[in-house]
Amino acid sequence: GTGAVSSALIQDKIDQTLDYQRLTPLSPTQCLLGYLFGLPVLELVMFLLTLPHLIFIVVVGNIPLIEVGSIYLSFFVCVILYHMTAIAVGIVMNRWVLGYLLSIFMVVLINMVLPLFISQLGLKFVQFLSVWPVISQKVLPLVVTPEALDAALRNPYFSMAGDVPVYNIMVTPFQFTLLLQGALLVTFFMMAYRRWESATKHSLSKSYSMCFLAGFIALVIGNVWPAITGQFLPFQIFGQNDLDQLTEVIAVAFPAIFSFVSWALAGVLIAIVVPGHHAYVRGLRRAAKLGRSSPKPWEDDSGNIAFTAIFVAIVMVGFFVLYASLNAAGFFDFRFDPEYGLWRLPLALAL
Repeated sequence: GTGAVSSALIQDKIDQTLDYQRLTPLSPTQCLLGYLFGLPVLELVMFLLTLPHLIFIVVVGNIPLIEVGSIYLSFFVCVILYHMTAIAVGIVMNRWVLGYLLSIFMVVLINMVLPLFISQLGLKFVQFLSVWPVISQKVLPLVVTPEALDAALRNPYFSMAGDVPVYNIMVTPFQFTLLLQGALLVTFFMMAYRRWESATKHSLSKSYSMCFLAGFIALVIGNVWPAITGQFLPFQIFGQNDLDQLTEVIAVAFPAIFSFVSWALAGVLIAIVVPGHHAYVRGLRRAAKLGRSSPKPWEDDSGNIAFTAIFVAIVMVGFFVLYASLNAAGFFDFRFDPEYGLWRLPLALAL
């Protein structure tokens, strides 16, 4: 389905019919929903053909309808997310073939590669971009005997069946999956919507980008909050979940991974919202025609350096919270002399 959406959108670009779609009296939302549910229509028909078999399994197996509904709701949200990603990538990227390959690669990476390799390093966060956690929570108890359930949960694909921490609140994998995928779905829809309105618009607005970065950092820290505060480790790292045995790993790996991911995301968002030289000059000319000395701060063509400083400040605040929590829990006692002060570490990494 993702390949069908991406390839059909690319074909519209090649045939130069995408611009004609923009001229129709339909709103951007209606056009995007038409692409979203119209291009993968063959996939939807094939799913409908499996419904009689599904009904038979539910009736004969006496499976609770609430479980079936939860699984398929998560499944459909995941599918819509992948399809929306293909649309956003196809509209935003100028290199169409690269966008097609990127959308296909993303699906394979999230569903097959990450659960086997990256998640073993403790990056369980990415697994919730697939349906594996919900399958682990909802399906395994129905098809696996209680004696074999523990062995099944050691499988990398089914290792996220337990509740997920968001600071001191525990949510189910189903709830966390909908939260994470819903946020990304809205983001990709916003990207496609803005570029559908105008090909010269930035993919995201400055305000939305700042909120997205702050929300992402808050969610990442909340996901590891029990670990960095010394309460318990909510997931396994290298097959271990004992905090005492993983003190050095957490003290070194968590800040390094957080720094890499946060700065990478901040860099991408800054590249999206900060205009290039041509767009900046265009904004100055438009502002001069309107009798202003410069574009408004929130406009796409505004090159106010303050926004870059805000992005950096958001990352640094998250970094400080992470380091302060690790320090308060005693994770740095094994390595760093308190008299030198931990403030040099985030400062050095930021520089």
